[in-house]
This record gives sequence, C-alpha cells and structure tokens, in this order.
Amino acid sequence: MLDQQHLRPAAIAAPPSRQCFEPRGAAAHARQTSRAIFLWCLSALVFCLASVFSCSNCSVARAQQTPPAGTAPVLQSPPQNWSAAVRSPANSGASDRPASDTSVSQIAQIKLVALLTNSGPQIDKGLVWRVYAFNGVALNAIVTKAPKLLATHRQPAPIIKLKPGTYAINVAYGQANLTRKITIKTGVERVENFTLNAGGLRLQALLASGETPAPNAIRFEIFSDQRNQFGERTRIMSAVRPGVVVRLNAGLYFIKSIYGDANSHVNSDVAVEAGKLTEVSLTHAAARVTLKLVTRSGGEALADARWQLATDKGVAVLTTVGAIPTHILAAGSYVVTVRYGAEVLKRSFSVGAGQDVDVEVIMQK
Repeated sequence: MLDQQHLRPAAIAAPPSRQCFEPRGAAAHARQTSRAIFLWCLSALVFCLASVFSCSNCSVARAQQTPPAGTAPVLQSPPQNWSAAVRSPANSGASDRPASDTSVSQIAQIKLVALLTNSGPQIDKGLVWRVYAFNGVALNAIVTKAPKLLATHRQPAPIIKLKPGTYAINVAYGQANLTRKITIKTGVERVENFTLNAGGLRLQALLASGETPAPNAIRFEIFSDQRNQFGERTRIMSAVRPGVVVRLNAGLYFIKSIYGDANSHVNSDVAVEAGKLTEVSLTHAAARVTLKLVTRSGGEALADARWQLATDKGVAVLTTVGAIPTHILAAGSYVVTVRYGAEVLKRSFSVGAGQDVDVEVIMQK
C-alpha cells in the first residue's frame, strides 16, 4: 500500500528537484532520479483514479434519486408519527369512496311510454326511440352545437339509464313522431309519457266506372298542408300503395293520387284525427290510350316512331318511343306529334273517362 500522503495534491504539486539528489556517481544518480520520477507518476495516477471513482459514486447516487423521464416519482410512505388529521379526507378534500360508487349513484333510470292520445291506450309495437345528448353535461363535458345520437331503442317501453344532464328524446310511430327535451337529475327513477296525438290514414283509388285499378298502377304522395316561401309543400311520403295504413300526427295533409305514368292525377286535402283511422278514396276519370303509326287504317304499326304528347292547350304530357306505346291519360283533349325518319305528323284527339281507345296516325306513302 502507498502512503496516504502520495494521494494529496500537495505531494504531487511539483516534480522532484534535482537538488534533492546529490551526485554519487553517474549510475547512482540516474537510479535515484528514475525512482523519484516513477514514484511521482505513480502518485499522480492513484490520485486521478481516486477522483474518478468518487465522481462515479456521486453520479450513481443522483441517478437513484431521480426517476426516469416520463415516469411518476415514487412516493415513500409517510412516517408513522404523522398525525391522522393530516391524512384524513376531511382535511385533504379527498374521498375514501371509489369514483365508481359516485357515478352509479348519479345515474337515473327512466321508463319511456308512448300514447296515441292523452286518454288513449299505450302503443305496444312499431315504435322507435332515439336519445340525443343536448349539452356538454350529457356528453362528459364535451360541448357540441348539435344534439348527438346516443342510443336507439325499438322496444315499446324501454327503460334507459342516463347521467344527470339535458337530453332530447324522439319517438317515431310510422310517420308520426314527437320530440321532447328532458332534464335528468341525480339518481331519479320516473316514467316519461309521450303523447303522440297520432292517427292512421288509409288511401284507396277508384275508376269512374267504379272499378278498382291494378294496385301496381296506383301510388300516392303525402304532403304537408303548409307551403314554404316558394309556395312548395314538404313531401312527407312518396310511393304509398293503396290499402296501406300510414301513421301520421293529427293535422291537415295534401294527398296526390297518381294513376299510370302520365297525367292522371287527383288531389285532395285530408284531415287526420288523433286516435282514429281516416279512410279516403280518390276517383280517377281516366282513359287508356294506345298510339300507333300506320300506313293505312287498321294496318300494322311502324316501329321506331318517336312520340310527343301535349294537351290541347300546349302543356307537355309525355315523350316516348315505340311502335304501340300505351298510357293512362286524364279525360280531355290532346295533340300528338310523331316523328318517323324525316316525316313529322300530328293529330288531335279527345278521350273520356273509362275509355280504352287506339289513336292511329296515318302516314301517307
């Protein structure tokens, strides 16, 4: 072991002086000088190693005290002599009850029930319920400008669980529907009644002869009674088939019955009463017309003829292509124009309700 004084900076502050060694001959002097230099270098090396070892110990200690980046610091348990009041929920503002217990106690249970009228029966089928979040409370503090759909239920009387907040609930019964805004408080259990004031509407079509047209030839469109700023009505339903019961909110409606693919249309205003079935029959004064382009009366129809049909007042009715096109037309007077190659021919004709006629246009050779 080396003497500790060799580790001190003062011991290595300066190399040995030549005065420390008296010459006793060249060889002896050289040995002494080499030994002194060796001892001085060895002392300096030991001092440097000791310094490096000391610095590494300090670094390890700091690394153990400092947690890695991105990790939470490790908290040591408090001393046993801490006061219980310091750690009590009353002083710290914390609660020993788990958060899940609090959220469960806040959830409200709501039963949804739909009625036809105030004193009418409960609707037990055909309902669709939609629940919308109406503000930030219902959306876990996420504020939205428009309601957000949270759930859809098709049970007649669903029981839903909601957190405190404001919601919009819509119930649809066919085309009849009702939307209400409700506010939920903590832990309540209640029944929410939705009175739809709805009624049923069943539409039928008849011909002037009293016969019923083919079901696939008739369709109905239902419009609102009110018009917008452009004088247009809002279409509520289209392609309604005859005999089908349509559920609607009580009120006035505009009905259009369409027979065929041309201009046999019948319109009517209808009032739907809450809790009642309203039945409406619309009569069409129409005729079946077959168009033919021939070279002689009763002759064979020519193919590739192009037809344009208009009323006698110039209102366009339809455009079609074919040898013998057949259409349902409202009773009245018409002008038909047919193009065949470079030929353009016209003919006027009239039809009455219930007729089935052939209209021939003769092309002179």
